[in-house]
Amino acid sequence: MTKERNPIEQNEDYLSDWLENSDRRVVILAFTAAWVGSFFLFRGYLEDLKEKHGENVGLQIIDVEKYGSIARKLGVSQVPTTILLRNHEIVDMLIGTTSRNKLLASVKPYL
Repeated sequence: MTKERNPIEQNEDYLSDWLENSDRRVVILAFTAAWVGSFFLFRGYLEDLKEKHGENVGLQIIDVEKYGSIARKLGVSQVPTTILLRNHEIVDMLIGTTSRNKLLASVKPYL
């Protein structure tokens, strides 16, 4: 019989997978929730950035209602919050919906 892991352990594995990839590229973790209306425009900025830079950018949009333990572990206290990771470390944190230009300025040094 296989032991089933609890959701917190599964969330930790989910985060670990993304952190493992942060040594080869910039990893963007965007924390939001379904009720955050301002995130829909910002999501477009994130997806455009991912499309333009391909494999150099990892993008994961994380619903805090589903993956709250990840948000707590990384110190996310409000949504939307965007965390940039490089070489397994947080290099920037953008709180709130931000402009396309500010997003690009935050990511560019790590590409």
